Amino acid sequence: MDIDFEAEAWFGNPAPEETLRQQLSLVETENDLLRGEVERYRLNQAKLIRMLSDASDERDMFRREAESSSRKLSEMYVERAQHADKH
Repeated sequence: MDIDFEAEAWFGNPAPEETLRQQLSLVETENDLLRGEVERYRLNQAKLIRMLSDASDERDMFRREAESSSRKLSEMYVERAQHADKH
């Protein structure tokens, strides 16, 4: 009695082409999911870059205001000292 034990010939087993189609389908699905993730990451990165730019602009504005206030305060100290010297 000759028994064929090759799995490809067993009833109900998918042919190699069917297996490749299934694997291709899985890879395509995974690829689509990963593309979606990459797009979300890119959008998040762009948002973070905008937030950083806004924060940097605000920091620079506060720095300019602090420098201006410091100059004004120094001028007021000088004026006060000059005024005190006159009296």
